[in-house]
Amino acid sequence: MGWTNPAVIGSIVGGAAMLVAFVLIESRVAEPMFNLALFRIRAFAAGSAAGLIAAAARGGLQFMLIIWPQGIWPAPP
Repeated sequence: MGWTNPAVIGSIVGGAAMLVAFVLIESRVAEPMFNLALFRIRAFAAGSAAGLIAAAARGGLQFMLIIWPQGIWPAPP
């Protein structure tokens, strides 16, 4: 299964559509689950962006730490 698989592309498009729908709905209701106005605060927006980048890096590191030792250490017989 690669990035060009229709299931993968459909999942990405569907996720993006749900994110847009969430933002549109939350910006119009009287009492939203998440107040999007918080992103107008520079410290909150920067902290959220830093947390997102750190989580993505940690996820990539997990894959690297699983595969990297397998190439360094010989497999037992």
